[in-house]
Amino acid sequence: MSNPVFYAADMSGAVFTASLAADAVYPLDNLHTNVPALPWKSSALTNGQTLNIDLGSAWACDFVALGAHNLLSMGNVKLQVGTIDNGAFATPIDVAVLNGLAVSPGVVTFASVTKRYWRILFTDTNYVTPQIGLLLLGSKFATPFPYDSDSAIGNKQFSTSSKLDMYGTIRTSRQIPGRERMEVTFTLVDDATVTAFLAFMNIVQGQWNPFFFVDHKGTLHIMHFEEDYIEAKSVRYNINDIARLKMRHQNAG
Repeated sequence: MSNPVFYAADMSGAVFTASLAADAVYPLDNLHTNVPALPWKSSALTNGQTLNIDLGSAWACDFVALGAHNLLSMGNVKLQVGTIDNGAFATPIDVAVLNGLAVSPGVVTFASVTKRYWRILFTDTNYVTPQIGLLLLGSKFATPFPYDSDSAIGNKQFSTSSKLDMYGTIRTSRQIPGRERMEVTFTLVDDATVTAFLAFMNIVQGQWNPFFFVDHKGTLHIMHFEEDYIEAKSVRYNINDIARLKMRHQNAG
């Protein structure tokens, strides 16, 4: 059993460019939708191509989270920054190896690096055309405490419409299958944890941005909060409660 971890980044101001043109059906703008089902896809499987990320200012980052990617099948893919932070990458520095990422979604963590300009270098695509549906680059919120024992993990919520027909028989319908929900609570946590939580909430901005969540079993999920306001309350000196976090999977099923 491990303590939960939250991975979030507000990529709305990031600028994505690529060394090759994008597939006309899957443009770079798709990376701003935060929906893995709407991926960016390169137009070719050429080795040495790059996906460039301008964060707008230097951020401290210690993870990259990817959704709907196909990096597992590639030979050599790296996350890089430049020695000089100007986007030229004249002297690139390898931050993390991304090929072999076994699941989608997936997260790779690394020692914190503060840079504005980043890139993914597809040194060896192994004859696979690069594709990424969601990309978050930032600093994780790793809780030093487990959530409380009354937390609800893995339950599904269904949305069903029902009506009676002319014979009095119940007729039901639904547009989507059930959506997995989670509810967790953190009580009696210290001030440092609350400060980190508030920083995380300022990035997620309530229901606005998706985030990656690792539960106590180590399972990775792409989630949204159900509410825009989640409060932290002071109980006494250096002791606080964080209100119940109600989360739902981005995708139904």
